[in-house]
Amino acid sequence: MRRIGNYKIFIALMAMLLTSLAAFGQEFAPTVEQKKGSVRFTAQFEINGKTEKLDRKRFYLVRGSRQQNADLLKNIAETVVTSRDCYYADLQRGGRKISDEFFCWLKTNDCESPYCREVKTKEEALAVPEFAVAYKIGLREYRQSALALKWLTTNLPDDIRDGYYRQQKNVLGKLVDLARFAGQETSQVKRGSAKKGDGFQSIMTDRLGNAYFLDVDIVPPEGKKTETYLITNLLPTVFGDTGFVWSCEVEIDPSKQIQVNLKNELGKKKCEVVTRKLTEVCTLPDCSKPPEKPAEAN
Repeated sequence: MRRIGNYKIFIALMAMLLTSLAAFGQEFAPTVEQKKGSVRFTAQFEINGKTEKLDRKRFYLVRGSRQQNADLLKNIAETVVTSRDCYYADLQRGGRKISDEFFCWLKTNDCESPYCREVKTKEEALAVPEFAVAYKIGLREYRQSALALKWLTTNLPDDIRDGYYRQQKNVLGKLVDLARFAGQETSQVKRGSAKKGDGFQSIMTDRLGNAYFLDVDIVPPEGKKTETYLITNLLPTVFGDTGFVWSCEVEIDPSKQIQVNLKNELGKKKCEVVTRKLTEVCTLPDCSKPPEKPAEAN
């Protein structure tokens, strides 16, 4: 019994000692000052004398400079992507009937899929043959026009509804994983510790091309007030026959909100825009012709 009692006392003393050492380590461990910054991001730029708004486009904020993210940028440059136009053209070549009206709806709304925006009126649904079929299915099922419109996308064929999104998601997912890892690794070096997701953010621009990166973790190097982050779209944004990939360094100052405007940053040393001619160009139908009068729903 005495041995057991002595053993318990020994365990209790060791626990107290370890607790004291942990507290001592925390008290005297070097601390890294952490602050929060924000970036107001405007994705508009000049191309062929015209201002383009990059609306509903996703951009990413990754901790570190272009040099620190060299491996990520190399993978971005080597990634082969299919444009929206070529995806639907490939479906058409494979036997899928896709109407000119559907192509033009995508082009006019700058959409990659029907999920881009809601079809709000019966007239709009009936003007696109694919939507008209889906609308009529919903009308028979729900007996209400509003519900048929609300659930219109669910009655579209999979490859038309979200096939391109799924294809892009597979390609983009690999780059996102690399970007997350790069941000986390740089955070580990900066702070001495990191958890999943540190040093990485993503945001979708609004219809005017505006977006905000908020609560950005800032650990300035010694002697500086700012920290370098990288803004990139990972996958090319396509205009005509050219894809555009941005990799823009931005110095984030926690004392003020930083404004980044792609239109003003073009050509500057710290904002590189890589343009790449598409290996295959697929042209949508001429959408300048007035649409034919839609057929009435039953």
